[in-house]
Amino acid sequence: MSLPLIKDKLGQKPLVSAEKYIAYLRRNGHQLPELSPRAYLSLAGGLTRKWVEDQHLSNTRVLSLECHLGKSRSLFWGLDHGAPSMAIVVEELSALGVKEFICLGIAGSLQNQHQPGSVILCDAALRDEGTSYHYLSPSREVSADLNLGTEVEAALTSAQLSYVRGTSWTTDSPYRETVQELEEFQQQGVLSVEMEAAALYAVAAAKGLKAVSVFIVSDVLTSADWQPQFHHRAVGQSYRQVLRCLISTAPSI
Repeated sequence: MSLPLIKDKLGQKPLVSAEKYIAYLRRNGHQLPELSPRAYLSLAGGLTRKWVEDQHLSNTRVLSLECHLGKSRSLFWGLDHGAPSMAIVVEELSALGVKEFICLGIAGSLQNQHQPGSVILCDAALRDEGTSYHYLSPSREVSADLNLGTEVEAALTSAQLSYVRGTSWTTDSPYRETVQELEEFQQQGVLSVEMEAAALYAVAAAKGLKAVSVFIVSDVLTSADWQPQFHHRAVGQSYRQVLRCLISTAPSI
């Protein structure tokens, strides 16, 4: 059996939409802003908080914690992990005016040469989760927006930050990653494993939005063992460097 359970679902109009939910909130007194066309999503709350403090920025709660970084820049952090949460955030921010999403998160490396602190620009994501199938017809993978990815690549290059570009494996079940899966994806050249990219790219594709993800390697998976390095100094250093770099891509208005 495949997803979605109702075969012709993708051709049907949803009963509940983010636009309806935003309208409901406003009718009930919530002051929700119209947002700039580009949003930055940061999935590592602790690492982002340190960067926010270093920049002496204030934050206020909107749909998530939001930091205004100039007229055309909004950074959303403290977001929940996983594909369903990512889809909800993208839907709601889209209803508030966002058209482009640049996401920064952490990921496990499937390739030994990419160690904690390495930077991965995610071209495409393997759809080993459930959310994306409620937005797009079944396929093995879904791609990032090419133009937005090229823009981010240029920013990383200009900042002289080393990175590798390739495919990530998006899964709903981090505690069910097996050695067989790992070895097969390693052989196929898949670079990383995480929980959000496929949903981000699928929602963006279905709604005519643009999206790209960048990951900082936080742990390494090998056939012999799992090597968690979430608190490695290189992870935090790379995260803050890349976040600063990505924020610099904001278009002027």
